[in-house]
Formats: sequence, structure tokens, C-alpha cells
Amino acid sequence: LDEVLESGEKALIFTQFKEMGDRLQIHLYDVLGFEPPFLHGGSTRDQRDEMVRSFQEDEDGAKVMILSLKAGGVGLNLTAATHVFHYDRWWNPAVEDQATDRTYRIGQTHNVQVHKFITMGTLEEKIDGMLESKRDLADRVVGTGEGWLTELDDDALRRLVSLEPDADIMGEEEASNGNGNGNGNGNGNGHAPSVLPVQEDEVAEEEMEDLMPAKVRTPLKRKPKAALRKGVLS
Repeated sequence: LDEVLESGEKALIFTQFKEMGDRLQIHLYDVLGFEPPFLHGGSTRDQRDEMVRSFQEDEDGAKVMILSLKAGGVGLNLTAATHVFHYDRWWNPAVEDQATDRTYRIGQTHNVQVHKFITMGTLEEKIDGMLESKRDLADRVVGTGEGWLTELDDDALRRLVSLEPDADIMGEEEASNGNGNGNGNGNGNGHAPSVLPVQEDEVAEEEMEDLMPAKVRTPLKRKPKAALRKGVLS
């Protein structure tokens, strides 16, 4: 932090514990000579807005700001900072990345350095190892972008776009008959439905429905009957 302040830059310090943030305020006051603001879940909206505004705009304001990982990790624009310190590690790497992204917002024109504190031989070191393995697994499984397409050789690209030899292809005769798989022909039995010769005005709609196969029968749209009016005897 001394080097950051000597170069005229600003820094964010994230911690997951409010109690640790209170202790950091006291410690940094003794070391740096000023008490940095601490944004946490107990801060009011007005306090939060004022701390963010002062950190972003005031040239004479605090150069260091402490934030709790959950309360300060979302919804803030803190592009005035060029250094991010994660004082203690959290189990979910996405939460840490989201907190770091407070500096990677629209308007950031400088490089941002991220520092993570780890005490060797403690639980923090084990958490760090688990987080790195999670990141590596996510990169292997999901990855980002479509760059992997350009890494395919000719044989792999040919296999990717070619049709498999065991694919079931419908022949021309089957396609013309329309009975390739017993579907798509309206009756599901491999044969086209027969059409009944009906002359106009000779068969009523009700009789046509009775003559047609059940699977191709469509419900008749009947006009609703007018409701009977009930008179009132006086």
C-alpha cells in the first residue's frame, strides 16, 4: 500500500468479515495516518453513495477503501482504483472475480493489479489450491470464445462436418411413398389415408365426420345456442 500511495494510485481492500474490516481500519490508521472508509452490509444507502462518490471524484479523498466481499462486490463502479487486495479468500472464485470487476468498468483506462494474501500452511493456502483447481476445471470444460475451432487440424475439421456412415438416410423411393418411418403421413401406419369421394351438398357435416377416420377427424365448430330469457311474473 505504501508503494501504491507513493505513486498516486488508489486501492480497494476486500474482506469477507466485517470484524476484520474494523481491525483493518484501525491498523491502516496507525500505518498510513488516515482511516480509510469501510463499506459493508450495515452501511446506509446515503453512506454508501457518499463513500463511492468521494473515492471516485475527490482528489483529496481517501486513496484506500475497504469493502466487504458481499456488500461491495456488486453494483459499484470504482474505476478510480488500480490495485485490488483480497485480504482473505472466499470459497467461490466467481465471487472474488465479481468483486475485482468493480474496477473493470466502463471508464477504466489503466491496468489493474490484483493481490491476494495467503498465509502459508493455513486454511487459506488450502482454499487457494481449491480455487485454482476450480478455475482450471472451468477453463477446460467451458472455455471462452470460439478459438478452439482454429486449432482443429484438417482431419478433425473434416470429421466435424461430415455425415456419419451409420446415419439412417431415407431413400428416394421411401421419400416418394411417404412411408419411411411410419410417421409424417397423418395416420402413423405407413399408408396414406384414404380420401372419401363426397359430392357437394349431398352429405351433411355430421355425416362426413362419422365417415372420416378417427385420427383425421376434426371437431365441428357449432354456433352457440341463444340463452333462454327468463321472464319475471309480477
